[in-house]
Amino acid sequence: MKQSLGFCVLAAILGLAGCAVTKSGYVEKGNRLFEAGKYSEAALNYRKALQKDPQFGEAHYRMGLVALKQDDARTAYQELTRAVDLLPANTDAREKLASLTLSYYLLDSRRPKNLYNQLIQLSGALLANNPKSFQGWLVKAYLSLTDRKPEEAEGFFRKALESKQDPVAETALAQVLLQNGKPQEAERIGLEVIGKSKSYAAAYDLLYKLYSSSQRLNDAEKILETKIANNPKESAYRVQLAGFYADHQKTVDEARTLQELLDRPKDFPQAHIEVGDFYESRRNFAEATRYYEEGIRANTPDKLRCQQRLVALLLNEKKNEEAAQLMDQILKEHPNEPATLRLRASLWIDSGQPAKLDLAIHDLQALLKQSPDDRFLFYKLGQADRRKGDLDGAVAEFLQAIKDRVDVLPPRYELAQIALERGQGKQAVQYAGEVLAVAPNDNTARLLHAMGLIATREYDAARGELTSLAKDNPKSPQVQLQLGLVQLAQKNYSQSTQIFEKLRQDGALNPMATAALASTYSSEKQYDKATQILEEGVRKFPDSTAIRAELALVELQTGKYDSAIKELQQVVAADPKSLKAWLALAEAYDLRGDLNLSISTYQKARDLFPKDPVPAISLASALEKAGRLEDAKAQYEAVLQSDPNNVSALNNFAFLLSGQAGSLDEAMKLAQRAIQVAPEQPGLLDTLGYIYLKRNMVDSALRTFTVLAQKYPTHSTFRYHLGLALLAQGEKAKAVTEFKAALANHPSPQEQAKITELLQSKS
Repeated sequence: MKQSLGFCVLAAILGLAGCAVTKSGYVEKGNRLFEAGKYSEAALNYRKALQKDPQFGEAHYRMGLVALKQDDARTAYQELTRAVDLLPANTDAREKLASLTLSYYLLDSRRPKNLYNQLIQLSGALLANNPKSFQGWLVKAYLSLTDRKPEEAEGFFRKALESKQDPVAETALAQVLLQNGKPQEAERIGLEVIGKSKSYAAAYDLLYKLYSSSQRLNDAEKILETKIANNPKESAYRVQLAGFYADHQKTVDEARTLQELLDRPKDFPQAHIEVGDFYESRRNFAEATRYYEEGIRANTPDKLRCQQRLVALLLNEKKNEEAAQLMDQILKEHPNEPATLRLRASLWIDSGQPAKLDLAIHDLQALLKQSPDDRFLFYKLGQADRRKGDLDGAVAEFLQAIKDRVDVLPPRYELAQIALERGQGKQAVQYAGEVLAVAPNDNTARLLHAMGLIATREYDAARGELTSLAKDNPKSPQVQLQLGLVQLAQKNYSQSTQIFEKLRQDGALNPMATAALASTYSSEKQYDKATQILEEGVRKFPDSTAIRAELALVELQTGKYDSAIKELQQVVAADPKSLKAWLALAEAYDLRGDLNLSISTYQKARDLFPKDPVPAISLASALEKAGRLEDAKAQYEAVLQSDPNNVSALNNFAFLLSGQAGSLDEAMKLAQRAIQVAPEQPGLLDTLGYIYLKRNMVDSALRTFTVLAQKYPTHSTFRYHLGLALLAQGEKAKAVTEFKAALANHPSPQEQAKITELLQSKS
């Protein structure tokens, strides 16, 4: 038994040894599977080869080929890059990498410099190895085109075609010849291409463009007919010909061409959708509806898609009830059909109704379980959260939608708009800038970017952008409104008045223009004029919260606290999701002397917006003012627990603690942390200086306040605190000078009383 067992063990060991596969063996097996079209199995063997030797260049090259077959461009790029590094003599790997990199480069409107440099290197290496390299010259040709050197590109395309005839390169050369004013040669090459490559659509399109632009309409029609004759089962080409007929008012030929699609259902099973889409693209919604409905009644294989197209059309025409009924019908026949659920969720979100928003969120979350990487679903969830007033939730969803994707733009608009609502100008500039990096001429992003600059008080830069935008969009009232706001911010009152008055008279953005015009007059202390304009605006636009909020602000400035509170109460009732309105109402109560009502309003705002730190911080300040220091501390601690780097909470809490002898060390730590987070904010340094003063570190306090007063000579608080430091050092005369300077710069009523008392005691 022992001998038999030993023999079995030995046989097993020998068997295992005989079954061992080398890295080259795995690649050879993978190659056989690759040739058989079994790409996943081939990739598995290439990976096993790489497990044995991660530096095995041949396996990386083969993995790149598999990725190309599977349309996985990112993996192909990574693997071919590695293969070229490890196998510098592998020309095919370099050519394929050059082709892939060129595609990436041409598709990216930003023209990334790193890809440009890589292409220069790849083409140089290819041409150094083979001066007649087709791919090497082709790369140089396309780079010359993006460098706006069409004559140079023409030469490089000719060089490439000397070694290889290729319909893509030949058509590209013909396109360059058109740019270089050589239409006859371009036409000749285009005709040669379609003679050899009858299915290459780009060559037909080039010729069609040439004929149309030169008004050779018979030739344009014939080239489309040739395109159809050479590709008789391509329905899109017949639709293109119908478009030509429509453009030239040949309605009979247009109808005949489209009918040919409908008459051959075996060849063109999607005819109803294609004809409907044709009319929809030309905004002939009645005809589009007719063909979608015909497709539904005929119970074609594309009935569902016809129904979905019809839903989208109904939504576009604002026929929401009809769209909802059709979606319900679709979902009865196809429960949980993803595309329809998306459309229904979008409809519910647009309704803004709380119950429907919840239903939309439920459906979108269910869809996300099926498609966890679907950016559109995150985007729609963000919109739903925003409509519900959950801005933090909306931001989280929008960030998920744009994660690792520079080309996803709609969520970035939303993020910029939310940032502006929250007064976060830098973030608005960032998100709008990300859109502009991809789409430099995007007018929405340009406007949002300028509005972000206004929010960060970069008025000159904002005015420059808006002036350029106004040239491109001279009839845009939004652009004019923002230009007016820049003029107002820079105290150019005559210019802002002119802009806002014109907008108001034209009726464009009337409520907003009315509020802005009144703001201009109140900035000039013309409160009666501002009030007159706003009261007239309220009569004309009684539902405008913008006008009522501005009227309340003017009334607060003129001491009409009761009237201001009534206006703000109406604003809050009309727009209970407006945090600004709640905060303004609380402040109005405070100014009237109703501190308890102010506190309860801040509490209401905090409860309505639990994720926003602003109402909690405002509540803490009000509690501090009321002498409820422990309650104020609790509010600041709650904010810092969820947001440890909240600058306002750190600073305000530090200032509160600076009034308590036993808490000065903690106050110092909080103030220093705030400065680390936002070193550019001078108010934080002022708080630290005040704590120095409380700790009898007079020299440190004096240095701090001196720097602030020199940098901001018109800031009353800094001059007041410098006076306190000078007084503590025994510099009475200099302190009095600073106190007087502080009074001359319009301090708050509380500071004014303290300064006046100090001056009287030192006189």
